[in-house]
Amino acid sequence: EALYAWGLPLDIKAGYIERAELQLPWNRLGSEPVTITLDGIYLVASPVDESRSDEGAKREWRWARKQARIDHLSAQRSTAEGGKRASETEAEADGGGAGQGGRLSRLTRIVNNVQLSFRSVHVRYEDALNSTAPFALGATLAELSVYSADERGERAYNADGSVQYKVAALRCLAVYHHCACDRVLQPDATLDAAARWLRGLVHSD
Repeated sequence: EALYAWGLPLDIKAGYIERAELQLPWNRLGSEPVTITLDGIYLVASPVDESRSDEGAKREWRWARKQARIDHLSAQRSTAEGGKRASETEAEADGGGAGQGGRLSRLTRIVNNVQLSFRSVHVRYEDALNSTAPFALGATLAELSVYSADERGERAYNADGSVQYKVAALRCLAVYHHCACDRVLQPDATLDAAARWLRGLVHSD
């Protein structure tokens, strides 16, 4: 039901991440970057089969959409209140001495230098209901990296809060459409088998 909140009549057949890694240089926080890596991001969706949806499932879908709307309004209110508190905190920091300002400056440096890496991404949509023959479309990505850089575009730790250079490196992005495809993800497929198949469709060169 992950996509119900968006109002999309789609079911998730498979959705998982093979590996998540967080590297924290505890002894050098503020001088070396924090690295976040997600490897093997797979998502397979298909249309909701309304002929198999009972009244309970339909009520759940409608409630998810209402809950998403409530969450959205709540997030807007929290953002507005957070902005007000941030302004008050900044005012206190201006008059609170150099110690508080130093801590905020270090936190800013850490956040500004977070490095993100997404590897082996495959998002796929399969449809065997709305066509005379099954078809699939999707997108694959070998890697997307986002990191701080110097003025020449070289990877570097940036301690200057006034000027920030960011680089986004994209490798092997592909979009495909299979007409009358002879293979779709089966409901009884194991996660390991599905992961191997989905990863095999990602070009890495």
